[in-house]
Amino acid sequence: MKKYDYFVIGAGPAGVAASYVLSKAGYRVALLEAHNALAMKPCGNGLVRMEDIPFPIPRSALKVRIRRGLLYVDGQLAVEIKDVVDGFIIDKREMLEELIASSGTFLFLKSHFNPLRIEIKLNNERLKLESFSNLILAGGHAFYEGEKIFAVETSLRPKFEIEDDKIEIWFDTKLIGYYWVFPEEDGKVQVGVGGYSSPSKLKRMLLKFIKRDERLSSNSLGNVRGAPLAVGGVTLKRYKDRIHRIGESAGYVLPLTGEGIRPSILSGYVFAKSMIESRDPVKALRSLNITRAIAIQRSILKRVKEMDLHRRRELLSSIPPEVHAEVALGTLRKSRIVKALAKNPRLLSSILKFIT
Repeated sequence: MKKYDYFVIGAGPAGVAASYVLSKAGYRVALLEAHNALAMKPCGNGLVRMEDIPFPIPRSALKVRIRRGLLYVDGQLAVEIKDVVDGFIIDKREMLEELIASSGTFLFLKSHFNPLRIEIKLNNERLKLESFSNLILAGGHAFYEGEKIFAVETSLRPKFEIEDDKIEIWFDTKLIGYYWVFPEEDGKVQVGVGGYSSPSKLKRMLLKFIKRDERLSSNSLGNVRGAPLAVGGVTLKRYKDRIHRIGESAGYVLPLTGEGIRPSILSGYVFAKSMIESRDPVKALRSLNITRAIAIQRSILKRVKEMDLHRRRELLSSIPPEVHAEVALGTLRKSRIVKALAKNPRLLSSILKFIT
């Protein structure tokens, strides 16, 4: 067995970001992925905000430019967000593969981690770790101990052409969740739903949603895939009190929108930088803007769950586009929110309770 300075469990956005930083700094990094290929988890593949990504995303992985967001509440268009949305639908697998290749990280597919014995398996060789200081856990929702929901998705070629410069989010106040319609390459779209319901019911709801929308009705429906999604907020407690977690295993998913790629990248990057610079990684993660944004979204989600159906619908429908954008993107700039709600002091007071 070759000597490695770090072992990173999980080759998703967080694990690859951490490996990228460490490998570029000259460390030998073994990146372990349990599957036989990367990016196996169903994902919206959206990077709707690029400016805070700390390293260049390979251009070949940027597939569709996104400039608008349409938000619906119970079937009615509530707001259209423009100007602040400037991102891409990406090929996540291609992005991860390019970052691994360019960094010099050693990738091991079909390599497993036993959290009970703290044992890893590389190339059919079992290795019992005696120290946890060089082990980073980025294994996704399986290692997350907070609240989760389920999400399912499929890909199809719509019956009628849909503009490919926008994403659509369809909030369902009864479900306490949302449907999404994201563009893909070659005129296809990805359609999904996530919320507080069982996988089988969500699948039925997704198929009904597609059937109701005359644009989407299609004979080219792909397989419906699903996975759990962490929505319980960030936990910086070590796994088994021994192993640092990053990415979704630490809750780096925006609870209201399900966005996980960008938060996971940020958590992996900052964690690795803090290790290189001999800083406390927990303090570094706690100071991130995205950590605060996740906490605020979690607080909003908790409050919305406690509301009756009418109040949920009224709240989501009354929020102006600028505030929807600040909340959905996780920027949550107080000055912009105050300006947008200056003529609605009651709503302003309600929103400020979450962000102050």
